[in-house]
Amino acid sequence: MRNIVGSMLLALALLCGTNVHAAQNVASPKKVVYIDPGHGGRRPGAVAGKILEKDINLKISLLVKELLGDKMPELAVYLAREADIDLHADGGVDNYSRAKQANELKADLYVSIHANALANKSMRGAEVVVLQLGGEKLEEENREKALRFVDEDEYVHISKIDKNSLGYINALARQAYNDPINRMFGGILGREFEERGHKFLGVKTNQERVLTVLFNIECPGVVVEVGYMSNEQDLKYITSEKGQQELADAIADAIVEYMSMLDRMRGSVAEDSGDVVTEESAPQANEDAMLASGYTIQLLSSTRELDINDSQFKQYRGRVMLKMGGSGNYRYKYCYGSYPSSSAASADLQEVRKSFKDAYVVRYEGGNIKSK
Repeated sequence: MRNIVGSMLLALALLCGTNVHAAQNVASPKKVVYIDPGHGGRRPGAVAGKILEKDINLKISLLVKELLGDKMPELAVYLAREADIDLHADGGVDNYSRAKQANELKADLYVSIHANALANKSMRGAEVVVLQLGGEKLEEENREKALRFVDEDEYVHISKIDKNSLGYINALARQAYNDPINRMFGGILGREFEERGHKFLGVKTNQERVLTVLFNIECPGVVVEVGYMSNEQDLKYITSEKGQQELADAIADAIVEYMSMLDRMRGSVAEDSGDVVTEESAPQANEDAMLASGYTIQLLSSTRELDINDSQFKQYRGRVMLKMGGSGNYRYKYCYGSYPSSSAASADLQEVRKSFKDAYVVRYEGGNIKSK
């Protein structure tokens, strides 16, 4: 019964959180990107001599906004800050305010720009951080009774969150929907960095704690670490005019490709459904259709219903969705991700097969698997 209730709560959270947001988001045909220059004001971020991370973040973010004005003038671009300020004296409130702004703007994408630093000075390169909840170690932590999370400046400590609270369930639901999109955007951005000769370390997650902004945003979103201030080569690059221009250009191009992909996804779904779509009606109809059908990656099948946090889902615990299919005993199909085409799903299949070697792409309609 507990598993059934949990599944019902998760489904409700998806409907109340993701679908409602999507419906609001497409009320205006103009797409929105929210750029967040990390830190600012009393919060300098990483420091290398007299060089402050907050200044690097702001310079690159302002360039991204300027470039997007040329590359995609129809896109609405908002910045969390355009000067050396913070949004609140308290770091936790400051970071929550950024997520809140993005949510109020009904953003289609959230991009936070930061720079890294480590004691290991040999580490260099850019990376993309996405939201990750759950996992073996985290799920074994004792559950807190308070219906709130405790955050410490930049981070939310997952072990301090009540896993039965609505806030956690909503975050888990948003992650299930947004994770494939976040990773897709991260891959696009990584390719853009590498094309400009900048090392890319991949799409990564935080483990025992997650960034406050990622925990609270409703739309797809990532944190971009443009390089390591603790590495001499990276520091020289990310503080140079040439380096900042290239980094901003890479980020802007990735955003343009992502937004263009949204249009293609919506258009292909409308075409497949056989609907006659006008420019005025397309956004709302297409978004709803995209939620109802598409392609996904089947991880495994079972003879019975499983908890989505079951340990056999490995790192995909809490991120799988149940689809039904076939008339045999193994009718319960557990899948990862929702994609507009088989090729889009196949792009993530190689990564999934590192954990589930027999995973494959299937098509679904509503809660049912239709074909491979």
